Amino acid sequence: YPTLSEKEIFMKVLDDMPASLSRAWEWFQQDDTCCFKFSFGEMKRDLRTLFIRIFNYLELPVDKHLLDETIRKHSFETVTGRRREENGDPIRTLRLLCRKGISGDWKNHFDDEIKRKFKKLCGSFVIDMGYESSDEW
Repeated sequence: YPTLSEKEIFMKVLDDMPASLSRAWEWFQQDDTCCFKFSFGEMKRDLRTLFIRIFNYLELPVDKHLLDETIRKHSFETVTGRRREENGDPIRTLRLLCRKGISGDWKNHFDDEIKRKFKKLCGSFVIDMGYESSDEW
C-alpha cells in the first residue's frame, strides 16, 4: 500500500487479521505429527537452524551454502541497509514496511484507536498463542 499512511495500513491489515489468525490457530492446535510448528521468536533467534529442521521434517536435502546465501539476501540488514535495533524512519519496499527489526516493536507504533481495534479483533489469539500474558499492554 505505497500511498497509504502507516496508520491506514495498520487499519486495513487488521480488517483481514481475524480470518488469518483463525486459520493459524487451527494449525496451532494440530498434533505435532500432523504439521511442523514454529514461532516467530524461533525464526528470529536462529533462522538457519529452523530451516534445516523444516527441510529435515520434509525429508528434503539441504544445500547449506544456498540456504546461507538466501538468508543473507533476504535478511533485515540487506533489505533495509541498516542494523537491527537501529533507529530511523520506516523503510518501505513494494511489499514490506520495516522499522527496527526487533520483536514487539509494533506496540510502540499503535495509537489508542489501532490498539483498541487490534485487541478487539486479535487480542485473544495473541494471548492464546503465548505472545502476551494478558491484554494489559
